[in-house]
Amino acid sequence: MNRRAVAVGGLLVMVLLVGAGVGAAVPDARVTVQDVTVDPGTPIAGDSVTITPTIANSAGSDEPVAIESVTAAIDGEEVANETNVGALAAGDSVAVPVTATFDEPGQYSVRFDIQGNDTNGNLVNVTRNETITVSAVSDVRMSVDDPAIEPATPTVGAPTTVSVTVDSSGGSAQPVEVDSMSLRDGDQTLVSATNVGTLSPGDALTVPLTTTFSSAGEQTLVAEFRGTNANDDPVVVTQPVTIITEKGAPVFEARPTEAIEGVDMSVPVTVANPTEATLRNVVVTIGGVGVEQVIDRRIVPALDPGESTNLSFLIRPENAGEVLLRTDVSYTTAAGTTDTVVNTEVLPVELLDPDVSVRVTTIDEQPSDDEENLGVDIPGGVLDGGGEEETQTQQGDVSVTVSNVGNAPVENVILEPQAGNLTLGPRPVTDELAPGSEESVVVSLERTPASEVRFETTYEVTNSEATSAAVFDPGAQRGSVTVTGVDLETENGDIVITGDIGNPGDGEVSGVVAAVGEGEGVTPAYPGRDFFVGAVEGNGFAPFELTATVDQNATRIPLNVEYVVGGDQRAERVVLPIEGITFESGDGGRSWFLILGVAAVLLGALIVLGVSVRRR
Repeated sequence: MNRRAVAVGGLLVMVLLVGAGVGAAVPDARVTVQDVTVDPGTPIAGDSVTITPTIANSAGSDEPVAIESVTAAIDGEEVANETNVGALAAGDSVAVPVTATFDEPGQYSVRFDIQGNDTNGNLVNVTRNETITVSAVSDVRMSVDDPAIEPATPTVGAPTTVSVTVDSSGGSAQPVEVDSMSLRDGDQTLVSATNVGTLSPGDALTVPLTTTFSSAGEQTLVAEFRGTNANDDPVVVTQPVTIITEKGAPVFEARPTEAIEGVDMSVPVTVANPTEATLRNVVVTIGGVGVEQVIDRRIVPALDPGESTNLSFLIRPENAGEVLLRTDVSYTTAAGTTDTVVNTEVLPVELLDPDVSVRVTTIDEQPSDDEENLGVDIPGGVLDGGGEEETQTQQGDVSVTVSNVGNAPVENVILEPQAGNLTLGPRPVTDELAPGSEESVVVSLERTPASEVRFETTYEVTNSEATSAAVFDPGAQRGSVTVTGVDLETENGDIVITGDIGNPGDGEVSGVVAAVGEGEGVTPAYPGRDFFVGAVEGNGFAPFELTATVDQNATRIPLNVEYVVGGDQRAERVVLPIEGITFESGDGGRSWFLILGVAAVLLGALIVLGVSVRRR
């Protein structure tokens, strides 16, 4: 027998490979050799081989045993002796490894003798025999390295590449023809590569094997190399491969907008494919308890690797509070498996608070051609005169602005002006008005009666009709005239009338002309028969001076004022009473004396005799 380098190692628990033998024990102590392991399992001549018996004191023993020595002999020749191994209580065990090198191939008999004593001093002897087969040195020495896996975190249905590298050791004496390199799952071959080439001694070969997995979790596989040496002998080398696969699910994000009870709301959802394989039949649904699904299902036929798509859904929360919104995404992987991923989130729903305001403002100037028109009049209405073209704004026109100051969109907004009992005709404002937005319409008040105008606006919100209104007083907004601060003085036998034309309104009046009117004993006199005042701004005034000739029969002087406002030409008549005037003798009885105190004629004493209006 040829053997060398025999040694006894430290304590070590090994795995049973080959076993046969007998054990002896005293009646009160049951000691056995549980198993004997050999590493490597198929030793080759020249390899270092570790043979490990495991000695146990049975749990059924009544007392501990002190192991005094463990002797190992190969083919009857003692090669190792370990003493004072230690005491074994009932149920304990100890491993005693022995290392040897076998120079030649063949079968070797290994015998282990264990001696000990129980607590009563009784001798305990146990013997175990093992047979070890040592193979000859192969002409080909192959090994498979740990495979590289790409991607590092594979997903279900996505291509996964396992790159297997096989090495032909420099100690090999022959080349090897590579028949196949495969990846196996038990008895099933997942993928195989053939006709790869030849491996010479000292060479290495890497073969990428690509496959897919239909389920997530740990995949326990075997990389297998098969080849033929120069003697036509088969060469087989294997390497275990463990791969952890994750679900190849799409990722998605739902981004709901502000939720109002009873109001349709948009829910954008982005779905992306993070895997390296195409996902098919991606079906996205959205909903929840207390949510009415208006548009709740979208289908994406295919989603390529790295691709994303944006989808839009429409739902209607039924009540205010909190709603649990659920998004489901089902899909089919490249491997043909189907699955569903689910996400839920709490959606706050606000109480419905519809509110629309209406405001009316005057338009002082007609916009230029390059300015945006604030609104159009509807043809055929009472206010529009039946025109077909957009109404150009003029002085006196008003802009009616409808604003949505609530938290819900409103629809079918219609403006209905009404002056007194006269309905001026409805006009659409907009089909839909979002919260925080507004629309304006220009309304002409040229033919409006001199009364308040009510601008009532009707609209729909969540299938219900509501109204809002604003009241506008055209008279308060337009300009008007009044005569104030009047003084009467005699000059060269005539009466000189001075005073102011005031405008108590907000709008401008223009083309103001004051003139002395014909009356009993009164005639206009040169040089002040009439006086052109011009324009008077709102809340402003302008002076005038007139001259009248009167006789002794005159008791009052009529004063006519003409002006233009809101496109209309108007005329008013004011009567100034003559009081405290004394006629002097001489000069044909036309000299006058005016007593102080006639200087101030108050606006409240003015009598409006008549107003005539004619279109300019």
